[in-house]
Amino acid sequence: MRKLLKIRHWVQLTFFIISSFLFYLFISNTLLIIHKFCPYSLICFGTISLKQGFYLYPLSFLIFAILTALVAWFGRFFCGFICFLGTYQEYLYKLIHRETRHFIKIDHKKEIVFGSLKYIVFLATIILSFMGLSRIFMGFCPIVAIGWIKSIGLASIIILAIITIAGALIERFWCRFLCPYAALMNIISYLGKILRIQAFYIQITKSSCLNCGLCNKACPMNIDLTKDPIIKNPNCIKCMRCIEECPTIDAINWR
Repeated sequence: MRKLLKIRHWVQLTFFIISSFLFYLFISNTLLIIHKFCPYSLICFGTISLKQGFYLYPLSFLIFAILTALVAWFGRFFCGFICFLGTYQEYLYKLIHRETRHFIKIDHKKEIVFGSLKYIVFLATIILSFMGLSRIFMGFCPIVAIGWIKSIGLASIIILAIITIAGALIERFWCRFLCPYAALMNIISYLGKILRIQAFYIQITKSSCLNCGLCNKACPMNIDLTKDPIIKNPNCIKCMRCIEECPTIDAINWR
């Protein structure tokens, strides 16, 4: 399991470097469009493209189809391994806070309430897409904002400032409360449970657990890991931080 942790860090860093390079190519006008590399772009401008008679970007559809389908088996691994914005928030938080624990602790009940905001954002993007008004959301999309950094608008400046400031105080603020793709992945996870798909979960062996609570303090998604021995919470991003912080070897494993 410790080897998987190292692999995860290297995979995460690799995708972060690749994403940064793509942003550089776009900003330097070498790459014409960058949004099609985002898996959620199919929702953002997919419907409006069809209404206007344009074909969807094949790459956008392929990325969306593969990553979204894999959620049923691996959960929100995209957030913990691939997503540029997720990695940016993680690195930012680690840079400011040395300890792997929450600087601002939010009660688990309040976490559920605040976490429901991303479903509202998701629903809004769907409605705007069908109305042909996707550009309204794209004006607030942090990925688009970074890509269009040379001609950034006020709305983009505000959203990037919120994500950066809030992300420095609350770990993975965007992932937990606002990301519409996170909401979609959670819905896919629920559908996977209904279809009884054998998914991968983090499992805690109670007989080996010391009840020290370090796993709870380390979880960037503020999941209550003491509630059930098998962590089926769809917000789990498979970052394995709980395994990294656990003082007992093999007390927390993959199921």
